[in-house]
Amino acid sequence: MTRHVVVLGDALLDRDVDGTADRLCPDTPAPVLTQESTVDRPGGAALAAVLATELGYGVTLVTALADDAAGHRLRELMAAAGVTVHAVRMHGTTPEKIRLRAGGRVLLRLDRGNPGRVWDDPPAGALAALRSAAAVLVSDYGGGVTRLTALRRALPPAGLAGAAPVVWDPHPRGPAPMPGARLVTPNEHELHALTTRSEVDDPDQDPAVPRLTALARGAAALRARWQVGAVAVTLGGDGALLCHTGPTPLVV
Repeated sequence: MTRHVVVLGDALLDRDVDGTADRLCPDTPAPVLTQESTVDRPGGAALAAVLATELGYGVTLVTALADDAAGHRLRELMAAAGVTVHAVRMHGTTPEKIRLRAGGRVLLRLDRGNPGRVWDDPPAGALAALRSAAAVLVSDYGGGVTRLTALRRALPPAGLAGAAPVVWDPHPRGPAPMPGARLVTPNEHELHALTTRSEVDDPDQDPAVPRLTALARGAAALRARWQVGAVAVTLGGDGALLCHTGPTPLVV
């Protein structure tokens, strides 16, 4: 039986517009892009859901979408990927990130959309999916979905024997993870945005604190403040730093 994963968070539509740019505007020194092709892709929490299906899981995406062209396109892309979508109706426009590219390079990125701050109640299917998930990934992009009280209350109860694990990818503009989350995964930039100097700096140590030492302190501070099982700070090509119940962080 396929284990079912629920991804909760902010979805957006990624669009790549490719073409040629071999001349400048006559009225300003800006390149003119002659469009040749357009590719739409799921972004944000929608991308996380698609990647989970590629690992062989059954996946449901709980998100917010507006009743507009971008929202309908995202639904089409998710259906094609085999992802079930339960969307809260957003009273705004679905976020889009449009990259204008030439020769494989991005000339300009246009962010479009006005995520609604007024929402309909979550559909019953969204709440049922969260309560029955084998695991939940919260993919927060700061759009507001993870603040919805009804969705937070439907997350698997922390500390209950056999409860599904919750992994939370936070955002500086988003809410704190639910206490008891199994793992929280900020990147290095987000860790700095989510902690204070007093949580990272040690007044008794030399000011030239090694980078990993400072990151370990920040991760430990977040773990204590949020009351979560572990914090993994992702470091791009440098791997990750895991702060857990042991006395020494694990660097991979």
